[in-house]
Amino acid sequence: MNYVICWSALWSTILVAQVQTPVHIIQYHANVQLNEQNAEIEGTLSLWLRVASDSIRTVEFIAPTNIDINTIRDDNNDRMLYRRVPNEKNLYQYSARLPAVRFAGDSIAITVEFNETLDTSSFAALFINPREFLLRYSSEISWLPYFGNDSAHNVSLHLTVSNRFRIVHSSLPDSTRLTEELQTWYYSHNGSALLDEFFSLCGSTTVTELVRQSADSTFTVKLVVDTSRFYVPFADSLLTYLAHAGEYYLTNTGIPFKSFTHTFACVGNNDIHEQFFSVGSLTVVRNSPAYSVFDSSVFTQSLHNIWLIELARRFAFTSNDSNALFNDGWAGYLVTRYILATFPQSDVELRERQNIITQILSFYPTRPLAAGRSHRKYEYETDMLLHKGRYFFLMLEYLLNRESFDTVMKNMYADFFRHRITIFDYQQLCEKEYGSSLQWFFEQWLYRSSIPEFSLQWETQRTPRGTTTASVTIEQRGEVFTMPLTLTFTIGTKKIPKRVLVNQSVQQFTFSFAAPPSSVELDPQLKVLRWLLDLRILAHARSSRLFHVYEKDISTAEREALLTLNLDPINATGAAPIAYYSLGVLAVLQNDNEKAKEYFLQSMQSSTNGQPSLYSLLSLIRYGNVLELEGDRNNALPVYQRAIDEGMKNPLLFAPAISAAEYYLRQPFGSIETLWNDYY
Repeated sequence: MNYVICWSALWSTILVAQVQTPVHIIQYHANVQLNEQNAEIEGTLSLWLRVASDSIRTVEFIAPTNIDINTIRDDNNDRMLYRRVPNEKNLYQYSARLPAVRFAGDSIAITVEFNETLDTSSFAALFINPREFLLRYSSEISWLPYFGNDSAHNVSLHLTVSNRFRIVHSSLPDSTRLTEELQTWYYSHNGSALLDEFFSLCGSTTVTELVRQSADSTFTVKLVVDTSRFYVPFADSLLTYLAHAGEYYLTNTGIPFKSFTHTFACVGNNDIHEQFFSVGSLTVVRNSPAYSVFDSSVFTQSLHNIWLIELARRFAFTSNDSNALFNDGWAGYLVTRYILATFPQSDVELRERQNIITQILSFYPTRPLAAGRSHRKYEYETDMLLHKGRYFFLMLEYLLNRESFDTVMKNMYADFFRHRITIFDYQQLCEKEYGSSLQWFFEQWLYRSSIPEFSLQWETQRTPRGTTTASVTIEQRGEVFTMPLTLTFTIGTKKIPKRVLVNQSVQQFTFSFAAPPSSVELDPQLKVLRWLLDLRILAHARSSRLFHVYEKDISTAEREALLTLNLDPINATGAAPIAYYSLGVLAVLQNDNEKAKEYFLQSMQSSTNGQPSLYSLLSLIRYGNVLELEGDRNNALPVYQRAIDEGMKNPLLFAPAISAAEYYLRQPFGSIETLWNDYY
């Protein structure tokens, strides 16, 4: 049996306050042994710290409660006294007393001996079992004691495992030592190293490494998977697109590397919704469904291809929650740009932009992009940064023009790649190329949460000379935005674009033509993010889901869903399945099972063109849940199976429904309380 351990460069976001210790980590060395049979880890940490404050008497660190600290020793190998205090995050905060006061610039050497036992279920955040494991290092989820610093000047890891294991890493090990049953792998890095990159790893059994190179051989993508469960034709198709996208990212960003390699390693089961942990040269994919049936056209759409997004993060910028725009938003921009370059047809661009706007518009209150992420709505705000953030960069490209924007992009990579970039830094780069201040643009799109709405009216008048004067009135509703907009006039078979600057609540523009135009369109290619009449109804449906999940506000959620149905009684917008699904879930939460089943049935019956939508399949699953609440699991099981059968007709699109249905086939529906977090 062949095992693989995959090292990941996981720049995990710190979700709790870091331990603020007045020391710098100079060296962090770990010598550990992993026992996959009983999910145990035993190890020793050796640290060299330097005092950064005036003086200290204790060394502080945190560790999960499943880690047992056996001893802490000082540089004389004497035991240090320590105390630990639990906090609300299932962590212990440790305080180890030094033998004497240490002053600024002094060095401290300590050794920490520990052991721990992890969960064996691959559904856990950290786990070890005979088939696979996942270990991550951060302040919230960590398999090692955490000393409150992101980096160290020198790191090493000696990892002893069964000799059946093989390690996959972004670089080669320094050396290995093999015994009859065990093998030790030696890794080290001299120079500044991010600890969560170096000490995060995963493992899986019986895997194969599939490799694909880009056409110009500059980009190599690897997929490490168990081919007995991961459909090889899907993997081949996926690798082709990833290699092509990687070549595009590498070429257009101007990163000065002759070649790039990125590895995707799949662990976990194949029957729940997939999750990605991605940074550096490796992405760990948890629970990726084995798509035995798939539509390759999904690779032409950024919204349904997380793989392209995660690959783009390799080319994004180091970020924290406050400037996540340059990670989430920039990765989204790169994917959209790749899609539009690969499929340059105008209808593809329009569809891509419409899809993105659909994910942005809602009546749910949002934070400005500059505010980054909070933790209470982490998933939703990440989505908003990904979608609205990418549109911010698309609009900036439209404002500057492609050539100037590319100059900004190359300067950004030259100055800030692998360094934290701020909004101010980026604004300065853009203004240098633009030639004047862009404060108006950055202020309205990054520091406001609103989105503009424009309406257009026009009329023509014949002049005495036989020409036509077209008068166009553009009105802004709500907050006034300043943006250049394109007006497209149709005269015969010709499309004539005219660019105007809109910066008032009501403005009139006049144009002269030799012949009268038959139509006038405002921004027909959606270059500017704005409210669209066709999407207002869908926004009500999406708002219902958001008020339900994030505010637990049943009344407002119901109102938004009912507004959707009242404003569009014939389901012309296709929003009815979402609204009926939302009403059904809300009815379950209010213990009205009969009404819930009625709503779920209406959701299933309201799909357009007789084809299932994601929400009609989710409604089918929730109908089965209600049957279980009524004590009828026998009839619920075929309902779940039907959802899987329907979903497998397009599994990339219907993955959440397939995952949920397979989950309920394995185990009964539990508590309705889980529906409070029912965010799709």
